[in-house]
Amino acid sequence: MPVFKYKARDKSGDLKTGEIEAFSEDVAVDILAEKGVVVTGLVPKEEGFTLKRLYRKYSGISLKTLMIFLKQFSVMVNAGLPIVESLKTLAEEETNIKFAEIIADIARKVEAGESLASSMEKYPETFSPVHVNMMKVGETSGKIDEVLLKITEQLERENDLRTKIKGAMIYPSFILVTLVAVALLMFLFVIPRLKPLLEGAGIKLPFLTKVLIFMSAALINWWWIIIPLIILSIFILRFYIKTSEGREIWENVKIRLPVFGVIIKKIYMARFTRTFATLMSGGVNVLQALEISSDAIGNVHYKREIIKISQDVKNGASLGEAFKKSERFFRIVKKMMKVGESTGTLDTTIGKLAVFFESEVENTLNNLSKLLEPILIIIMGISVALVASSVIMPLYDITKAIK
Repeated sequence: MPVFKYKARDKSGDLKTGEIEAFSEDVAVDILAEKGVVVTGLVPKEEGFTLKRLYRKYSGISLKTLMIFLKQFSVMVNAGLPIVESLKTLAEEETNIKFAEIIADIARKVEAGESLASSMEKYPETFSPVHVNMMKVGETSGKIDEVLLKITEQLERENDLRTKIKGAMIYPSFILVTLVAVALLMFLFVIPRLKPLLEGAGIKLPFLTKVLIFMSAALINWWWIIIPLIILSIFILRFYIKTSEGREIWENVKIRLPVFGVIIKKIYMARFTRTFATLMSGGVNVLQALEISSDAIGNVHYKREIIKISQDVKNGASLGEAFKKSERFFRIVKKMMKVGESTGTLDTTIGKLAVFFESEVENTLNNLSKLLEPILIIIMGISVALVASSVIMPLYDITKAIK
């Protein structure tokens, strides 16, 4: 929490100085006013370099932290507690310093007369357009507690999905790390010991053996150049992916990957349908719901496709017709859009579709190890074949020559 140095006068006019902890200058003034003094000067205390200050500056706000905050906020509002008082209470209890400051600032803005939605909009990294637009609807309808619960439910599903994805990636990640570790052991310990024997036997070495010997020598002698080059390449690649051109290429590659491409597409469908259903049930109009949902997917190609669909709807086409033209959405999405629109139950129909895709993603992730088994067997087979052809076969030839 920030520390402020203050100068103040009490009722007798005597000068008081000291330090006070508060989320903002306004909060500090209020606290001192409650103590019966009038502030005449207030400045932030200069902080030296500390781990706490560094953490506060760079720590993120997790999805779980946001989810807990919204759920508690909903309970307080539903119980009849004023919004400002609820926010101040939550700010005081929040353990994440950065998030506590954000909540306190939102409370101050709301107390000054701003709407809750516009105050949240000032922090786009914490509150997405989905949350802000839902909050606008909640403030207009007077059902802020209900809207907060809907946002919380959406975040819970998103959190569950992320947790399952991380869990499913443990097995392939372990195999990849193991293969890299085995390769390093080969290059650093096995090949250097076999090199004198292989080169001094007077036999013609296979091309792959020469390549492995060269790679081993390069890694041992030039590791201080190779390792920084690898790290630099990773940073350059990550930077390029963040550019518009790099992002388009990378996000196109992701959906075309074997096995993973289908899973990623289903994840996109689950995100889109869940966000769209949540917005529609919250009272957001179709065009606005499409626009906001396009950002929630997290893929520039799908975003462009949804914006195109939105333009078609704006020009007079029905939602079913607009989706029918798209080649990126699954056939079931197109059908359910048409059914939901024709029956007037778009929010509940797409909500059921979201449950379907979330279930599909969960089942696919649970069976991911079975889906990856053929690929992993091929990789392991190629690795064994390379070792056999480049190391074992020359040793066999040496043994024959000796005999």
